Formats: sequence, structure tokens, C-alpha cells
Amino acid sequence: MDHQAILDNAPLPILIVQEMEIVYANQAFLDVANKYGYELTSESVLGLSPMQFIASDEREASQDNIARLLGDEKKVHRNMSRKIVDAQGGQHTVLISTSLILWRERPALVASFVILGLDFPSGDYAAVGGKRQSLDQRTNALRRLTSREQQVAHLVASGYSTDNIAALLGVEESTVRSHIKSIFKKTKTRSRIELTRLIIGFK
Repeated sequence: MDHQAILDNAPLPILIVQEMEIVYANQAFLDVANKYGYELTSESVLGLSPMQFIASDEREASQDNIARLLGDEKKVHRNMSRKIVDAQGGQHTVLISTSLILWRERPALVASFVILGLDFPSGDYAAVGGKRQSLDQRTNALRRLTSREQQVAHLVASGYSTDNIAALLGVEESTVRSHIKSIFKKTKTRSRIELTRLIIGFK
């Protein structure tokens, strides 16, 4: 099996980290990084610290987690949410799924990313054929949600099904359905379509 080809063509952004340095990034990661203002290639990303993409208030904890996971063969898989920063300093929440692997015969951490959305957008979101929703309306509605409900809401808006969200978060489908019911109530939405319109910023 050609693992390199699988990684290269995976739809989710993927990094491989050894000793706090990026040793591999797939095309999906490079596409996302470039979308957020970083000018990176498969060569220029090598040797960079993954910490430069993490929000400053989470870097220490993230570095500790990476070191701990690289040194603990028993804990081979973990899901966590982190804030990443774009080239303009905007913060985005991502769900990171990490696994301990051997990469070229040495321990490494492979991390895949699901981008959940902006925490505090810097402006309104426009939509073709839709009415722009005010920033206050949007952020006030989302601030009523717990951190886990925000994760679920952004995954719903990204088109993930209930079973896929459950698998990504490592919870039961019934738990996801319960979160979605609570999200609808708190945001005064009645469907996934209405919730998605709220998340992306138009009515």
C-alpha cells in the first residue's frame, strides 16, 4: 500500500511532526494555509514549527501535548480543539485528530485538521442572494453555546452528518443529536439549513 499517495490525496489537511518540526504536509494542508495567507510549498513548510500556526495563548499547552504524545506509546490517538491563526492574525477553531506513527523508522505525530470556523470574526459575512447578518447578531447567538456545542454547530454548517460528527468527536450519535437539539433551542433555529445560515452569516 502506498501510504504516501494516500496522505497526498487525503481530503483533510494533514501534518506529520517529529521533534517539534514539520516533516510532511499534504496538499490539502498547503491549500488551507495559502487560503489563510501563508505562502507555503511542500518544500518550504519542512522544518517549520507547527507552533507558529497555533494561537499564542495555546502554544505552551500544545507543545506539551505534542511532547507527551511523542513520548507515550500507549496513548496513540487523541482528539482536541485548538485555535490556529491566519497570516493576518485572525483566529480559527480547529478539531485536531492526532495519532502516533513511525515515519521513516522514527516516532512521529500525524495530525489531521477539521476547521470549525472563526471564533471572533473581524467583519460581516456577505452571501450571494442573501441578506448579511450583523456581527453582533451572529456572535451573540453563538456565545450562548458551550464550547462543544460550538464545535458541533460548525461541523453541521460544514456539511457533516450526525454519524460523521460522532466519529470525529468520539461520542455517541445520541449525544450529537442532543447537542443539535440544544443548539437549535439556544440559537432559535429550526433546522440544519437555518443553523448553517447563522454560522456563515446571513439570513
